[in-house]
Parts: sequence; structure tokens; C-alpha cells
Amino acid sequence: MVGVATYSGHAYCRKEFIQNTRKLVEFSRRMGIETHVYVLWNGGKFPKGVFPFDWVVEKMDDTGLRGIDILEKKHNQIRQRVLDRNYDHLFMLESDTFPPENTIYKFIATGQKIVTAVYFIKGEEKLLMKIPNTQAYKDLYGQYAGREMFVIKQDRIPSLWILDGKNSRLATIDDVIPQRGLIKVLSSGVGSVLIAREVLEKIAFKIQDGDIKQFTDFLFYKEAYDLGYETYADTGCFAGHIHPVDEVADAKKWFNAETLEKVHAPARH
Repeated sequence: MVGVATYSGHAYCRKEFIQNTRKLVEFSRRMGIETHVYVLWNGGKFPKGVFPFDWVVEKMDDTGLRGIDILEKKHNQIRQRVLDRNYDHLFMLESDTFPPENTIYKFIATGQKIVTAVYFIKGEEKLLMKIPNTQAYKDLYGQYAGREMFVIKQDRIPSLWILDGKNSRLATIDDVIPQRGLIKVLSSGVGSVLIAREVLEKIAFKIQDGDIKQFTDFLFYKEAYDLGYETYADTGCFAGHIHPVDEVADAKKWFNAETLEKVHAPARH
């Protein structure tokens, strides 16, 4: 089953998402894998007639819930549908993510319990730096030359957390580009991931208690790791990821999955 948690905020890429997901399902069926799509919607006007007629689309009651509490409930409702209807696998798919059409077939063929595509998210690094007080920097920065500035650096990083010796860290593009195939990872997002029924029977989605709340994806993978399940990322399977990139919500790809090149937003005037 393809499980999609979505809402009105992803309307900017809805058409592209539907087209890509239909290709994903049609390819799987041609390869003999019966695949159904379940869309769980919350908030805003219910999108009646927007999705293909053969997809099951339901609206979740989010009364009294906010933020990641909504996501926790949605992910668990998707999980429960898999368990109630005897599906062998869940392919969790975020509605701004676009995996290749052969992804489900390819992931099932690995025989692994948890396999994710590689897709990129926006990373942010904050640092305090002093701008040199030289003429070249005065020409560039004017009155700010010679002063300390708080710099926010944004980049595109794989949505993967890897084990590096005895340590764990966020993956970089250099971790996923040199090879093609499965690499063992500690965790990922749930944007394009295949999860076997066996794993879902033992693990529900949850958020961390307390003031600092951890998203459902990391805790799911951590519990899987603690139970002895291995998570793999397929570095030969890049999924596109579309997001608004500026304050006017101009939808652009952060990363071109075909050419492995960054895609920059147009200059603002």
C-alpha cells in the first residue's frame, strides 16, 4: 500500500505529485505487485474529486491537534490501515516527493525490511564570523567590513543519518554519490520509504515527549534499530523533492535528481 499523509499546503505541487504517483503504481502493477493508494487529508477544504477515482481518500479529524501531533496521528492511521487490510508492505510517500516509477518494485526485490530512496532537504548552518577589514571586502560589504556578522548558510543535504565508525552524523552528498546500491543508514525521513509489515506490527509512530519534540520519522528508525532491524538507503534511487523556496512560495526543485545538480531560485528584484 502507498500511504500518503497530505494537506492543503502541498497544493502547489499536487498535479505533479499525482502524475508521478500514478506512474509509480502503474509500473508496480505491470510487474505483478498489486498496489493501492491511500491518501489521508487533514485541515482545510476536503479535496473531493482532486485525486484519481481509484485512490482511497479520507479526511482525518485533527480537532485539538497541532503541528507534529497531527503528523503522529496521520502516520499511525496509515500504519493501522496496512495492518487491518493485510498488506505486505507500506510505501510511505510524502506529497512533495517524486521517486522513480520502478521504486516499489526495486525495493521489494532487495528483500530488506526497510529501504528508502535518497532525496534532499534544506540544511541550515549558523555561524558567527568576522568580515575582513580589507579594501576588497569594503567594496563588497561596505560599512560591514571589519565587523562580526551572524551568517546563516543554507545547503541541500541528503535526508539520511548515517553511522560513521562509532559515531553517527548527517550524511553529505559525498556519502551517496560515489557508489550505487544499498548503504546501511541509521535513519531517514519518510518521504519515499518501503517498510515491511513485520516492522509495522512491532513499531508504531510516535513523537518525543517533553518541550523538545522529535518528529515521528527519527524515533521510528531508532526503535527499528534498537529492535535489530537494518535500514538501507538505495543510492541508485534519487527522488525529486519540491518545496517553496522563498516568501512568495515559488515552487522550484532544490535538487535535480537526474543530473545531480543544485537548482537555484531565480534572483529577486
